[in-house]
Amino acid sequence: MSPARSTCCRRGLSLFEAVLTIFLISMVFWVAADLLHNASRAVRFGDARSRIAQAVQLGLQRMSSEAREAYLLEATGTELRLLKVDPTPGRLPVPVPTPAPAGSWDPRAASLRVRYYTDGQLRLLRDVSPLAGSPSTQLIAEGITGFSSQTLPNGNLELSLSLSLDNQVRTYTTQVMMMAAPIP
Repeated sequence: MSPARSTCCRRGLSLFEAVLTIFLISMVFWVAADLLHNASRAVRFGDARSRIAQAVQLGLQRMSSEAREAYLLEATGTELRLLKVDPTPGRLPVPVPTPAPAGSWDPRAASLRVRYYTDGQLRLLRDVSPLAGSPSTQLIAEGITGFSSQTLPNGNLELSLSLSLDNQVRTYTTQVMMMAAPIP
């Protein structure tokens, strides 16, 4: 009589067990890869939103800073125009006279004309030029859906930038206490 073979001592897997194991392991990897892909997409989207919001805030800070430096200002609603002293080295006398002798030095002779506006391509742009020169254009922020500038009754300047995030329009607004008189 041949000894009976017990099933507990049998070695190896049947073909069905091997295929089932490979299928289950591949499903686990597929779910993990899908989760990682979605997480990576969410991080990229969040980074893009964050960069746009930072650019908007930087644009508002830059406009506010230049508006404070301006000696003439015009807020037309869709544009901000200003004249400010050009701080470029060589354009100012060294040392700067304080107080300036009468008639010897006019800081307005070394001025820049600055203009902030939006174009039709959702961009906030800055044109800057000497009083007698052609402007150079700089990109300040992208994704801008609206820009407004206005002089308030109390003399402050109000600047607003709007952008569209997640099908919602977000508006960032700041008020600038002005030293310059607005252009009539």
